[in-house]
Amino acid sequence: MLCAAGLFCTVAQAAIVFDFSWTGNPAQDPNLTSSGDTTASVSGFIELDVGPGDSFDKNDVLSASFTLSSSLFEDVVFGHTNISFLTGTVAADGLSAGLTDFYLGDGSPPSFGCVSLAGDCARTALDRHISSYTTAPDTDVSFLYTTTEAARASFHLTAADPVPVSLPGTAALALASLAAMTVVRRRRPSAGG
Repeated sequence: MLCAAGLFCTVAQAAIVFDFSWTGNPAQDPNLTSSGDTTASVSGFIELDVGPGDSFDKNDVLSASFTLSSSLFEDVVFGHTNISFLTGTVAADGLSAGLTDFYLGDGSPPSFGCVSLAGDCARTALDRHISSYTTAPDTDVSFLYTTTEAARASFHLTAADPVPVSLPGTAALALASLAAMTVVRRRRPSAGG
């Protein structure tokens, strides 16, 4: 809490850390109608400099780490500098967020996210373009969903920690008044001096 001269207090916006998950397994996502790799998954976290109800893009990312896993290749780790496209909105309660656009990588293997490199999640398919870096050639694998909304909803972002809630204005005013009265009382001269 930031207080100016004990008269008014505001709560500084805190960053929100979201746990991130995605699966290419139709048994775990009923909106997935076709999967090029049922063992594929992505897990990790993303820290955003936003508050509840805010929209965000890749410029709001403070840190991130995503691990793309499959039985077909070694794990691939992406950091926040690998985010090419990212837009979304934090829920009003700050406990989750929805993505409207998401792409990791630069279009060359390995990469993961929406089909279009122009950052277009408006299509009903997601694309994961990977390379095993060993003997297998580059593989382009698609994941098809029932609707565009289902494709976007396949990215799960859940707040890792509770979101700080600001004090109501009246509580902040009451605390500021109490602090001011304490300062005034301490400055009052004593009866004997």
